[in-house]
Amino acid sequence: MFSVDKGDGDEAFSGTLLVRGKAALDLTRTGPSSAMGRLAAMLEDIQAAPTPLERRVDVLGRQIARWVALVTVDD
Repeated sequence: MFSVDKGDGDEAFSGTLLVRGKAALDLTRTGPSSAMGRLAAMLEDIQAAPTPLERRVDVLGRQIARWVALVTVDD
């Protein structure tokens, strides 16, 4: 971890530690309007495609359902 000098008007993010001196902060943005909030909103819209294993399990489940249906119809 390293220290970074901040000046007037610079943004301090959540988890910022004061290394030395004094600080007075003006809270300007919270929630979805903050940098972390905007990032969270962008990540929320990502749709993950099914993995190859999930696709194979889905196919297997459909095959088992067909076999069960065939066995119950024959009886």
